[in-house]
Amino acid sequence: MQEIKFTVYGTPTPKGRPKVVRKGKFSVAYTPKKTREGEQTFLQQAIKHKPAKPLSGPIKVTIRFFKLKPKSLPKRVVHNVKKPDVDNLIKLVLDTMNSIFFQDDSQIVELVSSKQYGQTPRTEVTLTAIEEEVDQKPKKV
Repeated sequence: MQEIKFTVYGTPTPKGRPKVVRKGKFSVAYTPKKTREGEQTFLQQAIKHKPAKPLSGPIKVTIRFFKLKPKSLPKRVVHNVKKPDVDNLIKLVLDTMNSIFFQDDSQIVELVSSKQYGQTPRTEVTLTAIEEEVDQKPKKV
């Protein structure tokens, strides 16, 4: 079973929605600057851990996002229920790793994720290649 683990330091960035502008008779879609910069930052640190060839077959992905806890929050507050949404954080990470760490994100059969407060803002990623189990039918006696 192949496993890839790495940490990307810096405040996790959510994937922004594409923006659309009109240019004459045409509409042009583009990726927001903050999303492009977030993808570049993530990839610059993650690329050091990429496999020789993208993983094939089913994959389990675990992603843990850590943000600094605002000083204004009481100590009893443990969970990060503020924006950004965890699904937008996941989207940036998976889209950035697509075709580099794995062939396609359709290979992901299990996804575990959390966002929480921590001393150091970072994103921890674990990719685990899952071995296929052949479902064998019982033999008739």
